[in-house]
Amino acid sequence: RGINYQILNLERERIDGSFYEIWVVKIVAKPWSGEEDRSVFYVTETKERLGTRLIVEKSDQFIDSNEVGGKRVSISINDLSVLYNLEAWELPENYKNFDIKNKKVVMGSSGKLELAQ
Repeated sequence: RGINYQILNLERERIDGSFYEIWVVKIVAKPWSGEEDRSVFYVTETKERLGTRLIVEKSDQFIDSNEVGGKRVSISINDLSVLYNLEAWELPENYKNFDIKNKKVVMGSSGKLELAQ
């Protein structure tokens, strides 16, 4: 159908007997598909690592953290591998409140991640 989905688990933390996770679904579509390029973010809860997930929060804007039972599950937005996986520079409209949309991360010839100049 001309639509590609990339689903990434960005963070998983165990809090009070449950796993809380932050996910991104990146959608890249051909113009004729009827779909738009975008990212969708989710915070989920599951009792088992491979269990069914309950969606705690869903947003078209980047979620870097979420408070759960007085504790916080969060993503390090200074981690180059996280920035590389998010590709915020490709879909800046999904990162309105974050400067990471201006940080392009590339993989050098040695395989090392670095900020593009």
